[in-house]
Amino acid sequence: MKKYLALVCFLGALLNLSPVDLMADRDYSNLEDNYLSISVFTPFGLGYKHNLSGNFFLVTDLGYEKKDLRLRAGASYFFPFKVLIFRPYTGAGFQYSRNDGYQYPYLTIGIRFLIAYFEIVHPWEKDLKPDFRLGLSFSF
Repeated sequence: MKKYLALVCFLGALLNLSPVDLMADRDYSNLEDNYLSISVFTPFGLGYKHNLSGNFFLVTDLGYEKKDLRLRAGASYFFPFKVLIFRPYTGAGFQYSRNDGYQYPYLTIGIRFLIAYFEIVHPWEKDLKPDFRLGLSFSF
């Protein structure tokens, strides 16, 4: 059963890749302009990445956890290369909480793959643990 599931996932990933994704000389400077992210597997959140120029993006995220609404705003840089189906990025910004006001600046390290993403949000504050987010990311 596990081999069958792994085979179906592998074939599904291959069907989602176009020949352009597999080419080594692809120009990554003119990829999609914007991304809409939905975090459903971790605390619920919505995110938007707007392309400024090249690989630089403005980032806004709204997250809801423990009866508190959090706004994260900042900038992100998508590295101009791709490893198989993974496209890494990094960024920084600040977090604002509805209950507590301004909280702290943060660093982000993430990977976008197919229609999903994984992020680690590390606060620049002592005694706070990093947040992990996993969800769907759609480009338009």
